[in-house]
Amino acid sequence: MTSAQRLEYARTLAETVRRMARETILPRYLRAVREQKADGSVLTEADLASQAALVDCLPKLIMAPVLGEEMTAEEQGRVWHEGVNGLWVIDPIDGTTNFANGIPFFGVAVAYLVNHKTQIGVVYNPVTDEAFYAGRGAGAWLNDIPLPMRQPASRLKDAVALIGKVRDAATAEATLKTCAEIDKLESDADHVMRAAMSRLFREEPDVRELIKLKAVYELLETITDRCEDAANLIEGIVLENS
Repeated sequence: MTSAQRLEYARTLAETVRRMARETILPRYLRAVREQKADGSVLTEADLASQAALVDCLPKLIMAPVLGEEMTAEEQGRVWHEGVNGLWVIDPIDGTTNFANGIPFFGVAVAYLVNHKTQIGVVYNPVTDEAFYAGRGAGAWLNDIPLPMRQPASRLKDAVALIGKVRDAATAEATLKTCAEIDKLESDADHVMRAAMSRLFREEPDVRELIKLKAVYELLETITDRCEDAANLIEGIVLENS
């Protein structure tokens, strides 16, 4: 499948998801009765209805098994291993807590994978009628408007993190505190380096002093890079468990 073909499939998928959401999710918005799953997350009848509709319509677009958020862990594992050559992965309502509380920030998330690598994907918010979709090698789009590609932040302090409902508040608080300490360490290292540079240039150091300074700076860079890697890993754990 070429990148152009993937983009065309992504557009078709966006329309498929849009039609399903209008018929299945929106009529239940502000009316759905919530339940509690074993892991403490919220479940509504709309989640199940949306999943059933997607399980029915997606193989008509591309014949492949469907792995759904509301399946049991055993069923998810079986479908995952069966879908190496093609697999649909869906979250029928991503943001069920918002949906159940009448907060209009939720969506349907669908991706098609081959060899467990994403080929096309759609996230659709039926309240705002915003369809975000992308095809591997073809860029990302919002309702047929191409989205600019942005480079990820290279420094922790320049990044923006969003954490949803955290079920283990103590772990989340300790993790975020650690991230803040790592960010401060990076800032302190940068401050020390700037102060050292200023002093050396004022005092006209010899070459040996500059070589030492270069070594110190490279060490600080290594430390802060490792701190950023650790912080990203920790934040990823928080997001996976939130």
